[in-house]
Amino acid sequence: MIRYSKSTLLRAVVALIAITSAVGPMSVLAANGGGQPGQALPANASQAVTQWLESNCEEGKLKAVTRFGKAVVPDLIAALVEGPPPSSLELVRKGANASYDRLVDQAQRKPDRRVASSRQVYVDRDVDNFDAQYRVRAAQALAVIGGTEARKALEAATRQTKRDDVQTTIKRDDVQTTIEELLKLKR
Repeated sequence: MIRYSKSTLLRAVVALIAITSAVGPMSVLAANGGGQPGQALPANASQAVTQWLESNCEEGKLKAVTRFGKAVVPDLIAALVEGPPPSSLELVRKGANASYDRLVDQAQRKPDRRVASSRQVYVDRDVDNFDAQYRVRAAQALAVIGGTEARKALEAATRQTKRDDVQTTIKRDDVQTTIEELLKLKR
C-alpha cells in the first residue's frame, strides 16, 4: 500500500473539488475541446484525466485514463504543452504557503529546527514540481495511448521542455520505445 502525506492528499482533494465544483458536470478538459470535435468528454473521462494529472497516486489512475484512448489525447497534449491550469497552480501555491507557515511555526517552537529556505523559494519549488509532475503524467499517458498525435506531441515536448527531469522522463526507455514503435507503424 502506498502512503501519502496528509498535505499531498489534501492538496489533491482540494484541487479536484475546486475544479469540479467550478465547472459543474462538464469538466475543464471537456470545455477545452476534448475528444471528437464538437463532443464533450464524458465526465468520468475528464475526472480520470484530472485525477491522473494532479495526484501523486499511481494505483489504477493511468489505466483509468488510457481506457478512454484517443478521446483524451487532445486534453493530454494540452496538459503536456500548457501545464496545469492557473486555478490548480493557485491551489498548490496556497497549500505550499500553508505548509511553509507550519514549518516556521515548528521552527519557532523548537529552536533546534530551522527553515532552510525563504518562503518564495519554498513555494516556487512546490509549484514548479507540481507543474513538472503534471506534464510528466501527461507524457506517460500519451505514450501508453499512442497514435500519431501523441507521438508528435511527445517528440515536440522533448525539444521544448525546460526541466531536465521532465525531459528525461519523456525520453525514458519505455516512453521512447513506444514512440519508436509508433514511428515504425507510420512507415
